[in-house]
Amino acid sequence: MCARGERSGRGGPGPETQGLLPPRSAGSFKAAANGRILKKHCESEQRCLDRLMADVLKPFVPAYHGDVVKDGERYNQMDDLLADFDSPCVMDCKMGVR
Repeated sequence: MCARGERSGRGGPGPETQGLLPPRSAGSFKAAANGRILKKHCESEQRCLDRLMADVLKPFVPAYHGDVVKDGERYNQMDDLLADFDSPCVMDCKMGVR
């Protein structure tokens, strides 16, 4: 979700680990209280999340609760959509035009 040149802290799996990484891999996410998740801060992603909270898509995306600092690092705080599931399976789909 970050703009070109910005990194959200997630490097993405290489070919040798494709499909083998555990959920919430690469240290981008941390658990937070009250069914929320912390994702490493990214300025462009924060702007996008702020806009989504006022958009018609709001009911279809995790609620965004601003940014917080934890353990000296800045994070975007949002609802953890997997909090109520035991052993969830997640599929990440990308759509668009090149």
